[in-house]
Amino acid sequence: MKKIYFLAVLFLVLSAGEIFAQSESSTLEIVGYTKQKGRAIKGATVTVYDGASVVDTKSSLGGGRFVFHLEFGKKYKVTVVKDGFIELFFEIDGTLPGDETLENMTTDLDIKMIRQPLDGTKNTYDKSVAKVFYQDELGEFDYDWDYDDQVTNELREVQKDIDTKDKLFKKQNKDKLEDLAKAEHDEAKAKEESMRLAAEKEKSESTALLAAENAKAEEAKRLAQESKEKAEEAKRLAEADRKQKEAELNALKAEEEAAKAEAEKAKKFAADEQKKREEESMKLEAERLKAEAASKELEEEVKKLAEEKKKTEDAAKAAKIAEEEKYRKAEDAKRLAEETLRKETEAKKLAEEQRLAEEAAETARIAEEERLAIEAAKKKAENDARLKAEEEAKKKAEAAEAKKLEDARIAKEEEAKRVAKEAERKRIADEARQKEEDAARAEAEVERLAEMDRQKKARAARAELKKKKKALEEVARAEVEALKLAKIKADERATAIQDSIRRDEIEKIKKATEITKQKAAEEKIKAAEAKAIANAEKAKEEEAKRAAGEEERKRKEEARMLAKEQGEARSRANAEKEKAAEEKRIAELKIIREKVMADSLLQVKLLEEKNRIASELELQKKKDAIDKYKAEQAKQAKVIGQSSEPSQKDITKMQDSEKKSYLSDLASQHGEGNHVTTLNEAKRVVTIVIVVKDGKATEFKWMKYNWGGNYFFKNGVSITQGQYGTGTSG
Repeated sequence: MKKIYFLAVLFLVLSAGEIFAQSESSTLEIVGYTKQKGRAIKGATVTVYDGASVVDTKSSLGGGRFVFHLEFGKKYKVTVVKDGFIELFFEIDGTLPGDETLENMTTDLDIKMIRQPLDGTKNTYDKSVAKVFYQDELGEFDYDWDYDDQVTNELREVQKDIDTKDKLFKKQNKDKLEDLAKAEHDEAKAKEESMRLAAEKEKSESTALLAAENAKAEEAKRLAQESKEKAEEAKRLAEADRKQKEAELNALKAEEEAAKAEAEKAKKFAADEQKKREEESMKLEAERLKAEAASKELEEEVKKLAEEKKKTEDAAKAAKIAEEEKYRKAEDAKRLAEETLRKETEAKKLAEEQRLAEEAAETARIAEEERLAIEAAKKKAENDARLKAEEEAKKKAEAAEAKKLEDARIAKEEEAKRVAKEAERKRIADEARQKEEDAARAEAEVERLAEMDRQKKARAARAELKKKKKALEEVARAEVEALKLAKIKADERATAIQDSIRRDEIEKIKKATEITKQKAAEEKIKAAEAKAIANAEKAKEEEAKRAAGEEERKRKEEARMLAKEQGEARSRANAEKEKAAEEKRIAELKIIREKVMADSLLQVKLLEEKNRIASELELQKKKDAIDKYKAEQAKQAKVIGQSSEPSQKDITKMQDSEKKSYLSDLASQHGEGNHVTTLNEAKRVVTIVIVVKDGKATEFKWMKYNWGGNYFFKNGVSITQGQYGTGTSG
């Protein structure tokens, strides 16, 4: 633990130092490539000036590449010089905006070199071929690509003028070609002789190398055999380890089966409890129906009493009307008697109405008492059921708590067993890893001793080759002197021969040269065959090493897969246990909750209504989601249908005049703004953006390949991603 803490502190200190150093020495990296008609130009001298002072000088390397790291806040001039080429320069403005953080930045550019004419005249180009500065819209340094387009067109015209001069020069000097051909023939003859000597030399060296490679191959075979024996031993140990791990895996599978059985037991317990709950629910439902029937009977009785009261009132009203009619007819004859009789009749009527009202009130009181008695009985039954449910829930909770404590104890014991097994597995793995490391160290030591022996033999072979080379050089010098004398005599003889004889002699020399070439080629083929044999032996050695490495890799892969299976089996067993415990807990909670909910019929109805509303809301959500998806599909189909067909012309294959005409046609076909077309091809997606601004069209392309490559173009010329984004964002 202390070691890990120390390494962490050391890493933080080094990281902080690196960040501080970066902030103190941030630079602008300029990466350039010198090219001529697409080919890299090596050996160009590139010099950076700060005013009149030279900052740095380098030569372009492989691929024409050169790199400078410059300070920010200065303006530089960079010259590119090479014999036989026009001298060029470009400018760099290293100024950063005031709000920009100082950090390392980089940019790259191509320098298009132009060869001087063949006639010896010197052409010049006095303008800067590129301007590099910080571009705010990109947030980085890059060259001005609009200025680059202008300079490229001018340099293209300079190249055309030089090509015209070269063609004229070759045409004017056509008559001298015959004399030049003879001189070139003599030179070729000397080169062929040199090649023959080199082939003989290469053959002798190849023979020596073949012998050395044979010795190396034998040594490699021996080492491969030793490696194979070591690999077999490691494989045997791995097999024993695998069997032990398989036994552990079987034990874990047994635990997993036990966990599954426990889960099934919990499911069965939950099903039994569910059945009991349903039976109790059915009993409560029967009691509820009985109470509802009693309530309905009471309501019917109250309704009958109300109807009888209404009939009595209607009869009283009819009697009153008849009595009033009778009294009205006899009004003139017996007014005083009728008045007295009326008063008596009204008194009797009031007494009768009071009696009927008292009877109705008594009937209503009796009905209300019966209703209250039924309500009290119903509440008592519900209260008894609730108390019974609470008592059972309490017992279940106590049983669940006891079961939970027992499960915790078992889980603790299982965890202790698992920790012990994990420690044992780790110990076995550490021992196996230690054995692998010991085997690897032994193998590395064997490789080191073999390499030292090979180097010793190679040094001896080089010393022997050096002696032979010196002897061959002496022989070659003597032969070269003889060839020089023969050439002088041949030249003297050639000047005295007529043109026709001279042509015959040249033809004979050509034939002799062809024969010499053929012999040299045969010698070269033999040398190549010898070299191929040596390479084949070397390949066998490499194949033996590769086979040993592959065997080791397979063994490690098998061990890794076995460990993975053990981990997965352990995870499945734990998951099954947790799932069984969770299902059991959920079933118990569900039973308790539903029993508590069953204490009131009103709560049951509310729950059913709530579920119905939730179901309706869920259906509405699904319907809305389907409608939204259909609308989006229709909108997408409409957009695809409105896409225009892309142009099939390739601007990269056009000349300047064709390109201008093509861009002019694009400006006419499309209006102002950006016009995007996408081509989905087998291995790439091509996005074409036609930008029309102020009546001028520019074609941008983005080619995105399936393997991850991204390429950007403007009017057929490669550009950066930042330039593409800037050009198409308007």
